[in-house]
Amino acid sequence: MTTLSTKSKSETEIAIEPVFSGAKTEALVNVEAVELLEDKMGIQDQLVRGYGTFAAILLGLCGTNSWTAVAGSFTLSLSTGGAPVIVWGLFIYFPFAMGTALSLGELASAFPSAAGPSHFCACLGAPSRSRFYSFLVGSFNVAGLWSGMASFLSIAAQLVLGMIVAEPSAWQITVAMLILQAVTLAISIFGRRVLPYLSTGGLIWIAGGLVVIVAIVLAKAGGVYRPYAEVFAFVNPTGWSDEIAACIGMLLAAYSYGAVDTAIHLGEDMKNPGRDVPITMIAVTIGGLVFPIFYMLPLLFAVQDLETASEAFSPLWAIYRDVGKSDAMANFLSAILLISVMSTLVTVQLATPRMTWAFARDGGFPFQEFFSEVSPTLGYPFKAQLLANFVVALLAVLYVASTTAFFSIISSSLAFVDLVFLASITLLILNRHKMDANPSSRGVFWLGKWGYLANALAIFSNAFTIIFVSFPSFIPTTAKTMNYNVVLVAGWAVFTLVWWFCGGRKRYTSPKFNLHTSLLEEQGGEELKR
Repeated sequence: MTTLSTKSKSETEIAIEPVFSGAKTEALVNVEAVELLEDKMGIQDQLVRGYGTFAAILLGLCGTNSWTAVAGSFTLSLSTGGAPVIVWGLFIYFPFAMGTALSLGELASAFPSAAGPSHFCACLGAPSRSRFYSFLVGSFNVAGLWSGMASFLSIAAQLVLGMIVAEPSAWQITVAMLILQAVTLAISIFGRRVLPYLSTGGLIWIAGGLVVIVAIVLAKAGGVYRPYAEVFAFVNPTGWSDEIAACIGMLLAAYSYGAVDTAIHLGEDMKNPGRDVPITMIAVTIGGLVFPIFYMLPLLFAVQDLETASEAFSPLWAIYRDVGKSDAMANFLSAILLISVMSTLVTVQLATPRMTWAFARDGGFPFQEFFSEVSPTLGYPFKAQLLANFVVALLAVLYVASTTAFFSIISSSLAFVDLVFLASITLLILNRHKMDANPSSRGVFWLGKWGYLANALAIFSNAFTIIFVSFPSFIPTTAKTMNYNVVLVAGWAVFTLVWWFCGGRKRYTSPKFNLHTSLLEEQGGEELKR
């Protein structure tokens, strides 16, 4: 039976006085959230818990912003199957994405911490290997979030420069990314008092901007649309078979649903994460279907020359130019999209440093004490945020040296994140019969026997994505068009292993709760057999 308790009998609320930019405010915090983190996980509760259910959902939707993520990459899918794969792929992928959201929701409800998957694996892995599992997954999670942040910056930079120059140089793109990064960093630091309001305003802008863009696209089309047969014709100039091309095109759906874990890393900022993180991820997954469909269908029918637009430096600007019939209209529509992307980047500036800080807190980085410190003035891990932004800035600078290397790294973000999801959910399905029999090991959100279905859907979809995100989009390949995801993931794995044996295994700590150890203790030392 599926359970999602909104108010447990033992729940009480306590008042704390968090500090936002030096100003004291009051927040009501579910005391069970603190108890779960400190008593069950053995982690000190340090962050300001300022987000309730509604604010958490708004933050999650802003952080995912699925239609802008799709807008930044859907022109590629036009060559790998075209509109049939783009549109129907979102519907086909939806139950699998929901399976991932529900599965991660179960884990986040049971083990709520900013570290997310690395702590999930520590709590469910065999005691002799759980620390290593946790370290490896945490390292991959950090890599995925860093490269994902760089990906959003590149989309924003393309939008800005698309409005200014036709063919910007590499250094101009790098400078644009660094400026945009600095702006969102400043907002996340100095605007903390108004961040909940920014989340509300951001979501209103994202939804409102979507409506405005679609309305203008339809109005400017003047009733002249491409015929259905032309729009939904299967396209495959890739060199792959139609089946492989369609699978590669389906990755657009994976990007639409890919940032579902944003809420997990903000769990220690929420008043009641055991309840609110699952709710947020479910809402984000639904938004991952609705928003992109509403955005893409009008464009697919209204844009007359998608092929030419897709070859431009900023395909989105070229698409808006095709629809709007003027540079001014293209700039106006691009500006709407740019502000939407910026609102997402502000949320990413919150989530990515939280995971960086959590990994540092566990001893995943050198200088643990320095990077795990929570600023007493700001009430959040400022030094970890600087570390994350320093790494992302290095990636932006890499664009000048090699665009191929840069795009290879940011495209690998999906592979890193899905490997993290796959590891966590595989451990969940292998251990859920033990968790079913032991209520103390699970959270308020638990799917019961239906969880096996959700976990299986999640495992299949994440494995599917990991496989096909490593395929080059076109064959035969060249040095510039080759997909280097496998090389990058393998290289990061080697780096992680080297760091583990050189220092990580000595200093890395994991949560005190472990399912297997807990069961043995409850059984008086006798091994539980099921």
